[in-house]
Amino acid sequence: PSAEGRTVDATLDHILGLTNVVANAARQESTGNQPDVELTYQEKRTQTLQNIQTASEILRAFNDNDLTKFPVVFERGDRKNEFPFWNLINGPIADAIWHVGQVVSMRRSAGNPIRQGISVFNGTVRD
Repeated sequence: PSAEGRTVDATLDHILGLTNVVANAARQESTGNQPDVELTYQEKRTQTLQNIQTASEILRAFNDNDLTKFPVVFERGDRKNEFPFWNLINGPIADAIWHVGQVVSMRRSAGNPIRQGISVFNGTVRD
């Protein structure tokens, strides 16, 4: 919407990075600096959805209520910061949802709205 804001592409990169944090926490892995890799739109979309699916499958299969086993861990050089699982919700998950809304707004502004018949709630498409 403005020249000072992130582009859709940069926003999708950010959403991908946020889902990497979520998937890493579910896999009980730390998140470190990621090298800059040029991905196509389809590759970003696929990797983002795979991250969400991975985290979902791991957490759904988890039969214990002790979510302390899934900390959010950031490693940058010799620095390591660890946060409780619940920080995923008010951190990367909430941030990703916010940015998805921005992408939707930018698509509408560009004349490319989400097509009719999509039920976001049910995850279905009507013909």
